[in-house]
Amino acid sequence: MEELTVEEIIKYAMRIERESYGFYRRASKFLGGSELGSLTDDLAKEEVEHVNQLKSLLDEEIITAEDLNYTVDIDTSMFTQIISTQEIPPLATSSDILHIALGREKDTLSTYDMLLTLTAFNEDVIATLQTLKQMEEVHVKRISERIKKMKSA
Repeated sequence: MEELTVEEIIKYAMRIERESYGFYRRASKFLGGSELGSLTDDLAKEEVEHVNQLKSLLDEEIITAEDLNYTVDIDTSMFTQIISTQEIPPLATSSDILHIALGREKDTLSTYDMLLTLTAFNEDVIATLQTLKQMEEVHVKRISERIKKMKSA
């Protein structure tokens, strides 16, 4: 267990989303102009939206300084697993890339689930985390459907 402020937790979530953006940009370059390249382009754009939602909590002073400095005991052992996105191997197939993406999205979804169990957040933080969780669920579904489609082809 580690003691983190609400601000540190928000910044960590932003880091996750930025890392996802970077992954999808690399995947998009790897996949070129294919249909899957278009999917990863879309996912990259959505990750930027996620970062902006979290950033607005800090930049627009939606949350008071007192709320941002509130500390929470949190199990950070899973944090390193999420941030370290698997790199795309040089000979990766489209399927390999989708499976890496799916694992990352599931990890991110689990993180938001865990963060939503904390009671230290104000309504705005909770609403943002719930929205991001729902968006991650959509990402998991989109990627899973694409993997299924590839298997059946």
